[in-house]
Amino acid sequence: MISINATLLVQLINFLLLMYILNRLLFRPILQTVRERRERIEQARKDAKDMTKQGEDLLVENGLKIEAAKTEANQRKEIMKAEAQVEADRIIADSMVGEEKIVTRIRDEIAQEAHAVRQTFRKQAQGLSIYVTKKVIGRELK
Repeated sequence: MISINATLLVQLINFLLLMYILNRLLFRPILQTVRERRERIEQARKDAKDMTKQGEDLLVENGLKIEAAKTEANQRKEIMKAEAQVEADRIIADSMVGEEKIVTRIRDEIAQEAHAVRQTFRKQAQGLSIYVTKKVIGRELK
């Protein structure tokens, strides 16, 4: 049978004293460290979720900005194409007017040269007809 004596009482006091000391010096600091670590982990998870949300928001925002930039670039490209087409049409029209002027000038020059050649042929024809008539008739014409 178990007898209660002074040794058991001393061991019980030692055990309780050891538990008190261990609780004060070891268990409470360890539990405090575990609690702090848990809080830091929870805060880190919350921060990670917040950062993930911010990252997703930034991705969406940047995607919208990229789409807007593409749309604006396409609009500018179309405007520039239209302006270039207008400029090309103007240049073509100017060159056609220039061509018409050149063609008109060349036609005028040809007409003047043809008129000068006709005048020369008339004079030569008159002289030739007088010469032929003289030879055929055999006398001088007045």
